[in-house]
Amino acid sequence: MFNKTRRIKDHRTSTIEKWGPYEWFAIVAIFSGLAVLLLFLGIVAFTGRGPIWNYDGPETGAIGEFIGGIVGSLWSFAGVLLIYSTLKIQRRGMKQVRLQMKRDRRRNEKEDFERTFFNLCTHLRALKANLRVRGLRFDASVMSGMSQTSYEGAEVLKYLEEMLRQFVVENPNHPLDDQLTEFFDKTDFAAHYYRSVYHILKFIKLSAPADNIHPPKFYADILQAELSSSELFLICYNSWLPRFSKLKVLRIEFDFIQNLRYDCLISDDHRALRRKEEAHES
Repeated sequence: MFNKTRRIKDHRTSTIEKWGPYEWFAIVAIFSGLAVLLLFLGIVAFTGRGPIWNYDGPETGAIGEFIGGIVGSLWSFAGVLLIYSTLKIQRRGMKQVRLQMKRDRRRNEKEDFERTFFNLCTHLRALKANLRVRGLRFDASVMSGMSQTSYEGAEVLKYLEEMLRQFVVENPNHPLDDQLTEFFDKTDFAAHYYRSVYHILKFIKLSAPADNIHPPKFYADILQAELSSSELFLICYNSWLPRFSKLKVLRIEFDFIQNLRYDCLISDDHRALRRKEEAHES
C-alpha cells in the first residue's frame, strides 16, 4: 500500500515538473479569476443587500457584466493558453512517434539485412559441402605411388589449393594471368563457390544499413572467420584474374584475406603483389 501511494505521489510530482510556462500562466489565470469572483461576491454580499439573489434585474445584469468582463477574460486567457499547450504536447507527441517509427524502421532494416546475410552464409556452407571431385592422391601401397580418390566438401578446396600450387610451379615461365585463367577454367566445377563469395561481399557493401552500430567490415570479418586458409588462398588467386576484378576490389576493401599468412602464397612475386595492393589501399 505504501509503495502504491509513493508511486502515485512520484507520478504527480513528475507531471507537475513537466508543466511549462504556459500551463503555469493558465493555472494562475484560473485561480486569479476564481479569487476575483469570490472577492467580488463577498464584497457585494457584505456591503450591499446580502446574497446576489436579493438584487433585482438591472443590478444583477451589472454584476454579471463585471464578472464576465474580468473573470471571463481571465478564464478565456487561460483557455487559450491551455489550447496552445495542448497543441504543443500533441506536436511533441507526434515527434516522438516519428522518432520511434524511425528507430523501428532502422531496427527492421538491420534485422532483415542480418537475416539475409546469415542465410547467404548458410547457402555458402551448403555449396561447399556439396562439392565433389575425383583426383589423384599419394598412396604408397600402389606401384605408381598415386591412386584415384574422391574428394568432398572442404577436402575439394584443399585439393584445389594443392593443384594450383603444383600447376604454378610446373609452369614458371607463363604469366600469372595465363596460369590462373587456365587453372580456373579447368576447375570451373567450383566457380559457383567463388561467385557466391563475391555476391555475399557485394551484398554487405550495398545493403548494410549505413547507421548500423556495426560497420560493413564487421560482417565481412564474420564471413572470413568461417573460411579455411585453403578457401582464402583460392579466393585470393581467383580475384587476381582480370575477369574477376570486382571480387578483387571487394577483397581489398574489406581486407578479406587478412587471416591468410603471406608465406601461404606461392612465390615472392605473389607476396609482393599482395603487399602492393595493401599499400595502395592504405
